[in-house]
Amino acid sequence: MDRARNGASGDYRFQLLAEDDGRLVGTVAVLAQEAGERDYFGAVVGERRAVLIGVYVSPAARGAGVLDSLVESACGWAREQGFDRIELDVHADNPRARAAYARLGFALTGHDVETALGRELQMARAL
Repeated sequence: MDRARNGASGDYRFQLLAEDDGRLVGTVAVLAQEAGERDYFGAVVGERRAVLIGVYVSPAARGAGVLDSLVESACGWAREQGFDRIELDVHADNPRARAAYARLGFALTGHDVETALGRELQMARAL
């Protein structure tokens, strides 16, 4: 919880937790990355960007609006930081996640990266 508390205050990262009766049922974080920094894949960031990471909703809470609330709050924080777009990377072999993100307004950008865990597809949404 300390990590989340620290992540909820700052200008370059933001983390949210969703609880149900004191049980953690979801989490999401946003990173604000500056041009010239290296991203989590090791590539150089071309321009300042907001990236949604660490998205998780427990199986028991899926379909109950937890993802929607977490993503909307994360997008609100990114807007407050001056971003007009937010990005994320999703496993190419996870059609359920891709569909959920598409429902929330994210679209494939055409950028992908091969990682040790498989191919990741970039999706983005205007804020």
